[in-house]
Amino acid sequence: MTKLDEIAISIEITLISIVEGFALSALAASVLPSQALPLVYYPYAAAGLLFLLIFWSQSIVHAVSFIRWPLSPGHMMLYFVAAFIQVIAYGHLTNPTAWFFWWMIFVAIGLILYLVDLRVLRRERPHFTAIPGGTLFWKEVERRHVFEARVIVSTALVFNIGHLLYDASCACNTLLVCDCYGHRPGTHGWPCPLGRAPQLCSPL
Repeated sequence: MTKLDEIAISIEITLISIVEGFALSALAASVLPSQALPLVYYPYAAAGLLFLLIFWSQSIVHAVSFIRWPLSPGHMMLYFVAAFIQVIAYGHLTNPTAWFFWWMIFVAIGLILYLVDLRVLRRERPHFTAIPGGTLFWKEVERRHVFEARVIVSTALVFNIGHLLYDASCACNTLLVCDCYGHRPGTHGWPCPLGRAPQLCSPL
């Protein structure tokens, strides 16, 4: 590893930590001032923190594993975009539909990052094969990278899309049957769709 490679890794780690630190402050700002925040929304805050920690840790692992000089400006800009979407999502902590929408966008950006990282990883293969044990290390990193992109990230994307489709179908039902935020006279009790306030629609 050259001195420029070390500088590239340091820049990448610093950038990731700064943007995720900013996103963490946005999450804290969404939770702390809300003294009357209903308990039903605390799992959303916990999930938001978990997503942040996973994204930060995986980004650090990727940077240490295969990021080398020269740095890719487009790759680095994606971290800013991801953090920006995180901040927007944290601002919709009490609006589950918007929450899942923005996390869907975030996961999509994360998938793009995985694809860009995979391109970088394969570009750096000659550097790994030139050192003892480098080929095995490279193959293991690529295997884990592809697995995470195909299984973990794709599953998260499908989950968020599925929730939005479910919420959209339930919204259509509530327009025809009942209103979960108020009550329509003469209707039967229907459970609110996931992500909405935990109450039942019932006649007045």
